[in-house]
Amino acid sequence: MTFDFASNDVLLGIDDICQKLSISRSTFERLRRNKQSSANSNLRSDEFAGLSTFPEPTILLGRSPRWSATVLNEWLRKNSRKSSYLENMP
Repeated sequence: MTFDFASNDVLLGIDDICQKLSISRSTFERLRRNKQSSANSNLRSDEFAGLSTFPEPTILLGRSPRWSATVLNEWLRKNSRKSSYLENMP
């Protein structure tokens, strides 16, 4: 996805996402690594079983990834009923 400056979409960093989802940074990193869990059984992924792959960053600003709020909302919508972890979020 290419970021469009003409849109009103908001870009969120890791800290923003962690705060909005009420998760720790380590939990966020496990969500990001979840796509590798099927290929690498050493990763603990039971809590995220059934979730679709966490979206790749929309843009990298230096070494700081940023995600489109629209893309994240779509990912949450698709996964809100698939994970007991997401269902138990405040």
